[in-house]
Amino acid sequence: MIFCIVSWANFQEVIMRIFIASDLHLGVSAQGDKSFRSLAKYVNEHGTEDDVLMILGDIGIDDVFVQKALQHFQDFRGKKLAIAGNHDVWVAQKRDTSSLRYHRQSAIFRFNGFHPLEDEPIVFGDIGFAGAMGWHDRTFRDEIGIPDVNYELKTFPKGEVWLDAHRVNWPYTDKEVVEMQLERLHAQLEALKASGVTRMIVGMHHVPTKELLFHPRWLLSKKMRFFNTFLGSQRFGTLLEADRSIPKLVFCGHIHRSANVIKPNIRYHSVGGSYASKQLIILDESLKMRRKSF
Repeated sequence: MIFCIVSWANFQEVIMRIFIASDLHLGVSAQGDKSFRSLAKYVNEHGTEDDVLMILGDIGIDDVFVQKALQHFQDFRGKKLAIAGNHDVWVAQKRDTSSLRYHRQSAIFRFNGFHPLEDEPIVFGDIGFAGAMGWHDRTFRDEIGIPDVNYELKTFPKGEVWLDAHRVNWPYTDKEVVEMQLERLHAQLEALKASGVTRMIVGMHHVPTKELLFHPRWLLSKKMRFFNTFLGSQRFGTLLEADRSIPKLVFCGHIHRSANVIKPNIRYHSVGGSYASKQLIILDESLKMRRKSF
């Protein structure tokens, strides 16, 4: 897989700030929508033409709300990037449509001025940006005595179901989705390395390393440990850490929890926020990070 890297040659050599948000979930709750509007207002008012905005999936309850959410950032003067989340591949009824429709969100992103980061990497100055939705493949599984069949059905023994089981409709297994996502992300990283960037920022929706999940694990209920299986795949972390010659900052959403994992030449951060409240990560020109709540 070969990517043609998009580059803004006239973009300032040093980006002033990078704003990162995820799990906007527009349309889920009145309180969450109010928090989202406050976040969008802040980004629009404080962003400049030298800044970058990244949206890391689960943007709205359907394509109409995805577009509405993105339109809230129409006054942001910098560059805008976006990827899809698992809610963005959900369908109302499996028999009605395919989850592969989520690829049309690239057109929605572009129409609203956002670069679809999963489609191709992009370079601003000396920083390369790559992105992938990610997925899950049971590499986050804790051994807690629950039979394999429950993981296959994504159903806890007492009956609760991880909704991907009912709302995702495509002709792939979870492991096949992870393989496809890994292939695309690997190609992006290789393309950015060949371009000569000195730093990389990677945006994902799903969690790339189990280390970002709550620890110690035994403090969680058995049900929570079961459902944590479907939050991401350790294979993304393995890929990202395979070559540490270029420093990487890796950001994800999905878990509605703020967390950080610092390793040599790679840092992982989950954005956080929830259905009711939103979080914003802000990186300054030196890539020093701060968080703001809404």
